[in-house]
This record gives sequence, structure tokens and C-alpha cells, in this order.
Amino acid sequence: MSRQNQKDLADKFFGKRDTENSVDFEIAFAALLATAVITYPISNAEWLGKLAAFSVLTITLVRRIAIASPYAPEKIIMKRTIWVIEFATTVCVIILLYSLSEYLSSIYGISEILLFSELC
Repeated sequence: MSRQNQKDLADKFFGKRDTENSVDFEIAFAALLATAVITYPISNAEWLGKLAAFSVLTITLVRRIAIASPYAPEKIIMKRTIWVIEFATTVCVIILLYSLSEYLSSIYGISEILLFSELC
């Protein structure tokens, strides 16, 4: 089966058949992720969390506009922005894991780097 014929994970999970529903899932997930990253920033670099959250939300918005606009080259925009949204989402997840390791470090007195490596 070629890569073009495979469905996205969101499509498989929710049984959706079109790109618009997949992007709607991305919007909900991006909002949750951005809210969590801004709510629980890492102590040394709060700006990094804000930048990552803003990036996820911006790219998700661009993808949604591409779907909604009849004049936008939908397939090109979706193809070119997928790696950006994957990267920004990965950064957000790493920030959340590091934030959790900072919190657990303050409770248990264990090195946050050690906890972070265990969480990953």
C-alpha cells in the first residue's frame, strides 16, 4: 500500500473520511497542547514554551484556512506544513515532560535530568 493511500491516524481513530475532519481534530489537540505548555512552563526558558505553543496554533490555523479557502492550494499547503506541525508538537510534548520532571524533582529531590530521561 502506498503512502498516499494510507489514512491519517486521526482518520483511522475517529473513522473520518475527509481532510477537514482531520484538521478539526488537529485544532482541538493543538489547543489542548498549547494550553498545557503555557500553563506549565519550564522554569529556565518560559519563552520556549510560548514560542512552541504559538507555533502549533499558527500552523494549525494555516492548515485550517487552506481547507476552508476555495482559492488556496490545499494539497500543497497540507504537504508542506506537516513536518512543521510534527516538529512543533514534538517540542511541546518534550517541554511538558521536562516540566513534569521539574515538578517531580521538587517533590522527591531527584535530579530533574534523571527524571526527564526516565519519562522519555
